[in-house]
Amino acid sequence: MTIGVDIDNVLNSLCESVLEVYNSDSGDNVQFNEILNYGIEQYIKPAWRTKFWEYFGDERVWDRIVWRVDWVVKLIEAGEHDIYFVTATHPEYAGNKFNQLLKALISVSTKSNKEMKDYLKSHFVLLENKHLFKADIIIDDYIENLHLEKEDVYNILVSKPWNIKWANRYNATYLERQRIIICDDTGDIPKIIEAIRNNKKSCELKTKRKELWTRKWGNIT
Repeated sequence: MTIGVDIDNVLNSLCESVLEVYNSDSGDNVQFNEILNYGIEQYIKPAWRTKFWEYFGDERVWDRIVWRVDWVVKLIEAGEHDIYFVTATHPEYAGNKFNQLLKALISVSTKSNKEMKDYLKSHFVLLENKHLFKADIIIDDYIENLHLEKEDVYNILVSKPWNIKWANRYNATYLERQRIIICDDTGDIPKIIEAIRNNKKSCELKTKRKELWTRKWGNIT
């Protein structure tokens, strides 16, 4: 299957790191769990909002970031799926993010540095509108990036303070549509993907049996 994986706040701790540096600079005390809507700038001092975007390229922020990529490396090395890293990063910061991600992947991979770099070079996607990316599975922390309008796409939402309320509301409202799969621990994602693959196989088998039955006996009315 083709899998699109977000980078920031899914594979790393960008939000926590930005808040840590911002609080240090401004004397503010904004906490991670207080960010209840997507967009950190809503929660900071007004005087800092016009230049807040600069923190996303600040070396102090990236020096503090923690990466958790062991699960995605496990999927890459298994070779059963095509894993793409899809990010809406501003082009000015894309090179640094690529290098930081590559370093994190290499640190836990059994592949050679060249092999991992070659893989990432062909699977790093810079895309503002993530709905243009065609995938079987989307993994993100922002509900607006999920492909909820496509019934053949499985959507995995990594739970954060800014999305969990909305995800639960969506799942409670649209019972007839494919539900958002909420993931509290990214380490569980390989198991979730395996369950999705088994479900797809089961659905495909049922469809094939129905087609064979219809071909032989016709529709039952």
